Amino acid sequence: MIATNDIKTILYKAVKAHYILGAFPEISKDRHKAVTEQTVKERIVVVVNATDNSDWQGTYARICVYVPKIKAGTELYPNTSRLTELERVCTELFYKRTFIEIEGQTLYYKLEDIVQEDDSETWSDFLNVRLKVTNQNFKL
Repeated sequence: MIATNDIKTILYKAVKAHYILGAFPEISKDRHKAVTEQTVKERIVVVVNATDNSDWQGTYARICVYVPKIKAGTELYPNTSRLTELERVCTELFYKRTFIEIEGQTLYYKLEDIVQEDDSETWSDFLNVRLKVTNQNFKL
């Protein structure tokens, strides 16, 4: 049985290894560091939800790609061109089913959907990249 932290580590390494996403100044598991309007920067957070206990164990993981808002006077606006560029990058990276062998078990993940969301508390917008993760929960 593969633990949720193993899945986080696999996805974290996949993001770090990518030539564009891996260049982000902050890539973390579960949560990002606290930011202020002055210190906000691009960052990625890998989150894995609880798994079920079926023979083919399933879960959802999220790769949250944060992009700071653009300030125009006193207003903040989404950086839509950067969000669109990164959405294309994430789609390319995760659209195909990716197989990984870990501890004698097969795990695979694939893009389920991508949504652009607002996070006004961190002066950012982010891509919520949702992945369907499946692995066999038994040994043959």
